[in-house]
Amino acid sequence: MLAALREGVMLRGVKANAQLLPALASAGKSTLVMWGNDDPLFPVAQARDAAVALDAMLAVFEGAGHWPYLEAYEDFNARLLGFLDEVESSA
Repeated sequence: MLAALREGVMLRGVKANAQLLPALASAGKSTLVMWGNDDPLFPVAQARDAAVALDAMLAVFEGAGHWPYLEAYEDFNARLLGFLDEVESSA
């Protein structure tokens, strides 16, 4: 974990060479961005920007921080399963 952080993150945020949006945008797949509204490391504005850049759906979890899959697990799981069902039925 520490090695991954050192590789991709600096004091001012994510390093330019660690940006995933261009690679994800070129994948051409349905995408769901899931984010905690109260993330102390990465502001929710970054999630909104990513969703726009990827033409993705966005799920923001109120009251959750950096780990919405733990902090709001019931809502997180419900939204994820709903997204997967939607993608599967449209395939």
